[in-house]
Amino acid sequence: MANLLTAVWGAQWNDFKDESLGQKATRFGNAVGAAHAAMLYLINRMNMPNACMLFVAPEYYFVHNKDFGLLTLTEKKEMEEAIRAVSNSLPAMVIVPGTINYKIDLDMMAGSVAAGILQAQ
Repeated sequence: MANLLTAVWGAQWNDFKDESLGQKATRFGNAVGAAHAAMLYLINRMNMPNACMLFVAPEYYFVHNKDFGLLTLTEKKEMEEAIRAVSNSLPAMVIVPGTINYKIDLDMMAGSVAAGILQAQ
């Protein structure tokens, strides 16, 4: 039976209220990296070669801090890319980044739907 090492990041969304999304992405990557290093140390120290690693970030960490605001679709995609880059650099670790709330511009969506209807005709 494999051992499961879990790191739960206890940050609160308002702990970093003056940080940009880019700064948050960097802080996220640093937290995951630190957890990974600590887990590797334990795996080696305790001789657990088959151990699994899990990192859980705080819910709603990726929001606009000043007003707990929703991200735009573009910002959401940027955060997904940042999370994906961290995940790809640590393939042996499962990362649960929490929910990323975002909004979709309904005018843009309506235009896309209309364009799709015109193409289908």
